[in-house]
Amino acid sequence: MHQVLSRTDLPQLGGRNAGAIIEGQPVEYDREFNLTAFQFSGGRLWVPGSFESSPLRLRVSASDVSLSRTRAESSTILNILPCRIVAIDAENSAADLIRLQLGGDCLVARITRRSSRVLGLKTGDEVYAQIKSVTVRR
Repeated sequence: MHQVLSRTDLPQLGGRNAGAIIEGQPVEYDREFNLTAFQFSGGRLWVPGSFESSPLRLRVSASDVSLSRTRAESSTILNILPCRIVAIDAENSAADLIRLQLGGDCLVARITRRSSRVLGLKTGDEVYAQIKSVTVRR
């Protein structure tokens, strides 16, 4: 089910709805900064708030994911994960939806077609997903 929700070739999953759901297990709480780390098959995501229950669903909107060829060393973004491009679909004349594989999970990034061309992105490329925001669903 989670794989279907991250498909970039289905029109009904595009637009504002584009994104992915990942099941994550809370594994660490940083009391000083009120952040919880969730472990999932593709790594670890830091999320604002305290969560101490069983696995939860994490929603990552495509508009909250940017891509980089190299890992940013000085950034305000806490969640930077290595991944592989598995699909690139034109969302419209200005934007591409990029489907990314991280372990057994997928993410979707919405980027401008210009950025896609400037970076020379293609299926199979290894890139870094920079995730600005994550929503927890109970």
